[in-house]
Amino acid sequence: MSQKSRRKRLHAEHASGNPVAIRIFRTRRPFEAVLGSSGELGKLPGLAEMQARVLVERAEEAEDAEEAKKLAKEAVNIDPDCAQAYAILADNAESPADALPLCEKALAAGERQLQRAGLRPEGEGSLSNEEAAGGYLEARALLGVCLKALGRVEESLLHFAHLIRLDFTDRVGARHHMAEAALYSRKIDVLDELLKFYDWDRSGNWLYVQALTEFLRGGDCWKARKALNRARARNPLIAEILVAPDQNPPKDWEEDPYLLQRLEAVFHARWYAPIWEEVEGAVEWLRKH
Repeated sequence: MSQKSRRKRLHAEHASGNPVAIRIFRTRRPFEAVLGSSGELGKLPGLAEMQARVLVERAEEAEDAEEAKKLAKEAVNIDPDCAQAYAILADNAESPADALPLCEKALAAGERQLQRAGLRPEGEGSLSNEEAAGGYLEARALLGVCLKALGRVEESLLHFAHLIRLDFTDRVGARHHMAEAALYSRKIDVLDELLKFYDWDRSGNWLYVQALTEFLRGGDCWKARKALNRARARNPLIAEILVAPDQNPPKDWEEDPYLLQRLEAVFHARWYAPIWEEVEGAVEWLRKH
């Protein structure tokens, strides 16, 4: 499995199946031919950053974890502000406890990247559509995931809320991390605020989050059934895959008339299926209604 696939799987393990790719903003490999292997040109302004990005890309594509860590360490040696390299090292740590200091270093490096680009993570939406903020956003999301894995849910929620405030486009899937953590910890007040902030979202995926929130609040009540009916009307395949996760998908996806709904169902299941299973009576409730 490539490191790129491994990174997606790591986020999936911490976030109940994360299909939202945390983007790595990197320079493509042609720079490697320009910079050479000695690293001497990396001493020039701006070229160290480019060479580190090339090493990050190679680490992302590496099949072997040790090779990925070696390349990430090289990137850090060339550019200490390479947040993505620290993120790779954190991904390959033995445990969340070992990953935590690396996540913190990634965030500090991401903050320096912002300063280098003249960006300030202060106002609402201040990092929306800012490509140079990619490393910082990824690092803060990874730190939040790590803290959540360590049981420090309150701290993780603060990081995800901060990401949502800074980047309205939510490139790192902060709202799903936040919803997942709040559902597991039964923080209904946090879920209410999150659902209110995204009240414009009428996707099936988000409507099922709302339905599960109402079920947590009041069980099989009228309000929960109403929310579930609204979610089913938007995408019934999400309920089907939650109730029967082992069902076989169509052999010919291109010919599937419900392709978009099916992809959304897979997306929701990867994020939230473990939570539906963990909440007592939730899956049976889906079967019943």
